[in-house]
Amino acid sequence: MANPSSASAGHEKYYVPESSSLAVRATIGLILSVFGAAMMLNDMTFGGAEESSTSVWVLTVGLVFFIFTLASWFGTAIRENLAGMNSSQLHQSYVLGMFWFIFSEVMFFAAFFGVVCGESCEAIAISKNQKCWMPSQLSNVSLRRAISELTNDFSLHVFRRHTFLLYDC
Repeated sequence: MANPSSASAGHEKYYVPESSSLAVRATIGLILSVFGAAMMLNDMTFGGAEESSTSVWVLTVGLVFFIFTLASWFGTAIRENLAGMNSSQLHQSYVLGMFWFIFSEVMFFAAFFGVVCGESCEAIAISKNQKCWMPSQLSNVSLRRAISELTNDFSLHVFRRHTFLLYDC
């Protein structure tokens, strides 16, 4: 009979944290904060100066609840890291997760400002009876499609190239 510890001797132990209510508590804090801010805006628009409102209290309770939840969450993550529970494989997962987050934000803003720039270029050119600096092939729909295709192709290329990092056991 094979020894189970010898079968996994070449692999690191992957730490999976226990279930936690921190995400639910953070969501409750954010909902209270948004609700309190909406109540404050409503009071500013429709409320009288002499009326007392609970909107400031709801906003304050929501923000305090959210901030304490984040502090607890970060404290838990720091304690796990200091206790040595995070392996190099988990660290690689954090790095890849942050890479994909930053990449998605860059692509979103590139697409957003590309479309805004294209729209404003055409609007200015039409008002001045001039040609837009942008080639006609990349106007409006074509520009959006080109950016979308470029993003999808690059993502697929990176995913195919680095799939072994995601499933390295």
